[in-house]
Amino acid sequence: MQKTTCSVSALALAALLSITPSQGRAEEPLSDCFAAVGTFLTKNTVGAEQAGPVHSRSLLSFTNGGHAFRNDSDQDAGQVRLSFGDSRGAWRCDGKEGSKVKLSAVMLNFTYPGPNHGRRLIGRLDYNGTYDTADETLRLSALLSFVPIDGDPLGPRPSEGIPVTIVGKKIEVPASD
Repeated sequence: MQKTTCSVSALALAALLSITPSQGRAEEPLSDCFAAVGTFLTKNTVGAEQAGPVHSRSLLSFTNGGHAFRNDSDQDAGQVRLSFGDSRGAWRCDGKEGSKVKLSAVMLNFTYPGPNHGRRLIGRLDYNGTYDTADETLRLSALLSFVPIDGDPLGPRPSEGIPVTIVGKKIEVPASD
């Protein structure tokens, strides 16, 4: 009986994981944006100066199932003076123009209380941009916003927030000899 329960549970979990965040929306299929699938090493600039100093580096991943993951080097009360965790979310294909794959993403994370800020918040990053297959560069503009821990971060895109510019290169396995 235990084997059957484990098998049924594993099948149920597999079925849940196969549901993509993009189901039920009218948009380009993710297959049109397959070139953007992968993990990128990015340079992140926080604030209005898009050509300003690099504030952090990230590992930003887009999966072929529409999921997005981000780990940032500045998670300990960095530029925005809030300690925060890894980000998780969803991305969508917005089409392709020539060598540029257009995409959007929304990712959430949690802030942690610390010496600079005592409240817990939910951070939200709204991304728009391109992955250019010609120069193999990811270019994103993002808006970082926050809601209280008991707030709803899943609503429409916020109109105010902190601008973030992200530029990155895909991590590839070198060719073998």
